[in-house]
Amino acid sequence: MDFMLDEDVQLMLKFKTGDNSSFEAILEKYHSPLINFFYRFVGDKIEAEDLAQEAFLRIYRYRHNYKPKAKLSTWIYCIAKNIALNELRRRATHRAASLEETIDAEDSEIKIQFADTTQNLPSQELEKKELENIIKKAIDSLPIHQKTAIILRRFDGFSYEEIGKIMKCSIFSVKSLLNRAKENLKEKLKPYVKDN
Repeated sequence: MDFMLDEDVQLMLKFKTGDNSSFEAILEKYHSPLINFFYRFVGDKIEAEDLAQEAFLRIYRYRHNYKPKAKLSTWIYCIAKNIALNELRRRATHRAASLEETIDAEDSEIKIQFADTTQNLPSQELEKKELENIIKKAIDSLPIHQKTAIILRRFDGFSYEEIGKIMKCSIFSVKSLLNRAKENLKEKLKPYVKDN
C-alpha cells in the first residue's frame, strides 16, 4: 500500500518541512480520538486530556523522526500506547488509583462504552450505567497487552495489521491477544449474562 497518497501522511510531511497549519489540522483530527483512547485506560477525563497533550507534544517534538511506512494514525497511536502503558506502570508503582472505584462519565463529552441512541427510562439508564461500569472494570482487569488490543480494535477500529504495527507484534499475536481477551471477558462477565 502506498501511504504517500494518504492525506494525513501528506499533512505530516508538510509539518516536517515547517508548515504549522498542517500540525493544527492533525491536532484537530486526532484530539478527540486520543482523549477517548486515553480515557479508556485511565478512566479520568482530565488525566486523559493531559495524556493527549503529552502525545501531541511528542508528535511535535519527534516530527523529524516520522517516516511514512504506515498510516499516520498508526504512528500516532504507537506514541499514545507507549504513553498509556507508562502511565499505567507509574500508577502500579504508586497505587494512586483503584480498579474498584466507580467512573462517572456524566457531564463529560467522552462516552465509556455506548452511544445513547434512544431515550431511556431512568431505570434503564441506571442499568445501562451499571453495565458500562461492569464492562469497564472487566476490561481494566485484563492483562495490559490484552486491554490495549481490545481498546485499539473495538473502540478505535484499527485492523489486525495496524494493531500489530502499533503494538510491535505479528498479526497472529494480535489475534491471539484478542481471543484471550474475549475469553477472559466472557469469564469475568458470565455472572451478568442473562440465560435468555
